[in-house]
Amino acid sequence: MNNLWKMEQLCKPEQIFDLLRTAEWPLGIVVFGADSEFKNQVVEQLTTCLGDCMQYCGEIPDAEALVEVLRIPQTVMVVLDTNQSCHPYAARSLAHTMKEAGALVVMGVHVKPKALPYSPLSTQGVVERRRAHNRTIDEIELRALKVFEVDILLTREEE
Repeated sequence: MNNLWKMEQLCKPEQIFDLLRTAEWPLGIVVFGADSEFKNQVVEQLTTCLGDCMQYCGEIPDAEALVEVLRIPQTVMVVLDTNQSCHPYAARSLAHTMKEAGALVVMGVHVKPKALPYSPLSTQGVVERRRAHNRTIDEIELRALKVFEVDILLTREEE
């Protein structure tokens, strides 16, 4: 029988940043979601909170590189782009590799930009781009990391 409990609660940014500052190091962070200005803002907030951390954007480091960085010990944050976030195994594989490379805590951060509205009066191009964006958000949601695949799973939704 699984001896884990699942806890979901809304937290203020200060609570999340305190959690990040007090988490066991080395810490591995996987940020995933559709590329957007909102995602950039969340990454910037995390970077500001963490201070000196190794950051990979749009590139997934191999196990050897992770072992080197985590040996320091240092926080490693990998920001997956939209295509990587849509891939069913990219985030899972990365979280597993971080753990194997020596991260004591692996955190997943799912950044969910809001869906873009469109009306029948919009031009066909606008409607198609917004539908594609919204489908991507849904696709990432279906393939997102699950709470049992990481030590901590956070979701940041755009209001």
